[in-house]
Amino acid sequence: ENQKKYADFDARFKSSPLLKKLLEKSKLNRE
Repeated sequence: ENQKKYADFDARFKSSPLLKKLLEKSKLNRE
């Protein structure tokens, strides 16, 4: 059930260009 919720959030997250930019930034910061 929780996984389903997360997958739905992930799909919405990926569909947002602004959030995509933030995600890429946080990925760069982690490396």
